[in-house]
Amino acid sequence: MLKEALLHLSTDRHSLAAELEVHLPADHTFEDDVWNTWTWGKLGHRNGTATANFGSIKHIELRIAMKLLVLNARATRKVGSHYPYPIIQAAVRVGDLLQARRLATLTNTDIQLCEAAIIKEFGASGSYLLELQQIVVFLANWYEISLIYKRPKTAALRYGVKGNDEGRRDKLIADNVLVQLLSLRLRNDLEPEDKAFINALALNTACGFRISELLTLPADCLCRDEEALFVRSLEAKGGVAAPRFVPSPLWPVVEQAVGDLLELTASGREIARDWAKSLEPDWARVFKDEKALIYFVSKFLHEWTTDPNNQLINPNAAWHFGRAEWIDVLGALERNNGAVNKTTTELNLNWSTFQNLCNQQKLGREGLLYQRTEARTKKIRCVINVS
Repeated sequence: MLKEALLHLSTDRHSLAAELEVHLPADHTFEDDVWNTWTWGKLGHRNGTATANFGSIKHIELRIAMKLLVLNARATRKVGSHYPYPIIQAAVRVGDLLQARRLATLTNTDIQLCEAAIIKEFGASGSYLLELQQIVVFLANWYEISLIYKRPKTAALRYGVKGNDEGRRDKLIADNVLVQLLSLRLRNDLEPEDKAFINALALNTACGFRISELLTLPADCLCRDEEALFVRSLEAKGGVAAPRFVPSPLWPVVEQAVGDLLELTASGREIARDWAKSLEPDWARVFKDEKALIYFVSKFLHEWTTDPNNQLINPNAAWHFGRAEWIDVLGALERNNGAVNKTTTELNLNWSTFQNLCNQQKLGREGLLYQRTEARTKKIRCVINVS
């Protein structure tokens, strides 16, 4: 089916379309009308389902075109598992208008009728008009159909960065509700979580932080400069520290909020400090990466074998099995000028054990392994790689 689809594309898109099959979801072919795109998501390593039902697009040519659109988006932008769904929903409306006509006969009038149908069904603020715009751009570029469409401004959200003041006011918490919430700070019977949220709201009301900026405030965020109070934060856009001015009537609110939050988060910040000091890797991620696992296992074995307490051949001491400790018997003997009785007394060893430990350490100095058996001892010559 993919080869047949190439016949209707512009010639400069043939080579691109021929390479799209490698981006199909696992265990699917281009001919399949239902794809499980779960593996395209962040949790693709787990079992799950995200269904892209292209079969709901009744117009066959358009159905093929939408498969190409989705695969191209996956190849060029690494779109996620739920990307095809709104594309398919918008394409269904386009296909309903085309009915039995060829895809090449699609006109701007058809697109305007489709826009009206989407607004009537889903409203102007939804995302389907944006998907309709993507479909039009794709058909114009890949199929050379004379189409042009830009979704109307009414489709944009009326709040947020690209919104208007009226829309933002509709989204704001009413002043009387905000006052009631902030008055809860003075109560002593609040649960710790509630108290933390109330103080966070108070701090954010005064400073207007983004959520990420609020969550990454340093412990010493309050600073004064020339009788003015500032809250130092890490900007979400840019990542640099910047002071946020606090109006003087809100000084008590901000100071109390910061003090309460410091008290409530003390144990958590202590845990975070311990994590920062720890050199332990993220083992959950290491176990998923074979190369990383080999690296850290090798590193562990290297560190373990270079620890003197784990050495099989130790020139500096002998291992006392009863005490489970290393004893420098030869060093003690040299320190006592070869006086055996004085050395055994100092080390609290009997004659037999002292002799065994001396033999073990002498062999260690020669690079030989002293192996203790039930009936006798024997020497085992070892080859040591010191590179």
